[in-house]
Amino acid sequence: MPRITPLPSSKFPVGARILTRVTKRMIGEAPDTLAMTAHSPGLIWSSAWMDKFLIGKRSIPNRLIELVSVRTAMELGCPFCIDLGSYVAHSQHGVSAEELRALARHEDSAFFTEAEKVAFDLAVAMSATPVTADDALYARLADHYDERQIVELTATVAWENYRSRMNVSLGMTAQGYSEPGVCAVPTTEAVMPQAPAATPA
Repeated sequence: MPRITPLPSSKFPVGARILTRVTKRMIGEAPDTLAMTAHSPGLIWSSAWMDKFLIGKRSIPNRLIELVSVRTAMELGCPFCIDLGSYVAHSQHGVSAEELRALARHEDSAFFTEAEKVAFDLAVAMSATPVTADDALYARLADHYDERQIVELTATVAWENYRSRMNVSLGMTAQGYSEPGVCAVPTTEAVMPQAPAATPA
């Protein structure tokens, strides 16, 4: 249950209406998070531009971008981002159910390359509190990626931290995008809002 009231679609600002149409074409159903960010029109536009960059104007393959985003959401325990990210990774980028389930133990998995594993290590390190990304990690990244790619991977993890932390804080739950059995699992437990205790009669 969200911690604030979603804005009714009849009151959506222009940006939210446009994004509703776009996301329906892309994933079939507009995410519930849109009704939250619709409370702030400026936030709608700034978020849309960042998403647009990460989808199209970067040097990292789509498959890796989605996997890194899902791996980040897993560390932060965001059920909404894990659900939607698993769906996009599987349906649009060919990531198998086995690969999604293997993300939780990526360092020991034969499904992923060394380049992918160090990108997932970045997701884990940047999602820790405090952040544990260090010189040694970035040296390992440099063995597989150029500087532009490293910056874009770092931005991808940072952006997913923003989205996941915001969604968990607002009480957003999974929306049911991913198919049963085709979804990653969180490596931590998000603190979700609890139903109020019943009042004694």
